[in-house]
Amino acid sequence: MELPELGKRCAVLECKQLDFLPFICTHCQIIFCKEHYMPDKHACIQDTAESNKEVTEPVKQYSCNHEGCSTLNPVEMCCPVCKRHFCLQHRHHGCIDKAQATRDKEREKWEAPRKQFELAKAETDRQVDASLNRAMKKGSLNKTALKVQLMRLKGKAVGSKGIPTTDRVYFLVYSPLTVPQKSKAVFVAKQWSVGRVIDSVADACNVPNRNNENIAKKLRIFHQHNGQIVCIEMERKLEELLKDGLVNDGETLILEYITDNDSDSHNLKNLELYKD
Repeated sequence: MELPELGKRCAVLECKQLDFLPFICTHCQIIFCKEHYMPDKHACIQDTAESNKEVTEPVKQYSCNHEGCSTLNPVEMCCPVCKRHFCLQHRHHGCIDKAQATRDKEREKWEAPRKQFELAKAETDRQVDASLNRAMKKGSLNKTALKVQLMRLKGKAVGSKGIPTTDRVYFLVYSPLTVPQKSKAVFVAKQWSVGRVIDSVADACNVPNRNNENIAKKLRIFHQHNGQIVCIEMERKLEELLKDGLVNDGETLILEYITDNDSDSHNLKNLELYKD
């Protein structure tokens, strides 16, 4: 016996299957079989509406901020300085150049005092050097010139870092003529013997030292202003020489090789050769 009232047919024309347990689409409310009840299986009107909405939805456009330009861009390109959008043609609109000019102006403003200080310092150093040279040509250094040179030596002198600041004695030392190099600022300890002072100065100035060899020429220190040897007694303490005025803190000395038993070598000649 046929039961024509039972079941419903699928709404898909190609299907029309009779289903006793039909499915109703929750979007379009049309009856379908279990194979076609999903929206993507029967071209549901809900999917069509969503597709049309996606197609017709307007794309956001960005208008160029350059005067007279009507270019629209789908991608925003903001200037790192003014933070406004510009098209590719107007991305160089002068903003960065103005910012750089401002930075350059500020830099010049802050660098001007530094340049003035450097020029003033260079002129002061030139005048000090001239005064020291005049004092040296007269045969001795006056106290003021010594103090000035001592202050300058303290800023660049090299030596053993283990020497306490209160025990340091500073010299500007010229190397032997056979070791051509510029003068060097050094410091030693006032408690050291003359022999140890010579060893330390030679090491600081990279001068070969063979004072421990009997037949070799010996390194000795001389006054730069008159060429006389500072001391022939290697065991004598530097602080004794300072106290007796035989050498001065901040003085310019010459390190030179001599034949130790030759008294004529205790006074250097041609002092003008010892210069930078």
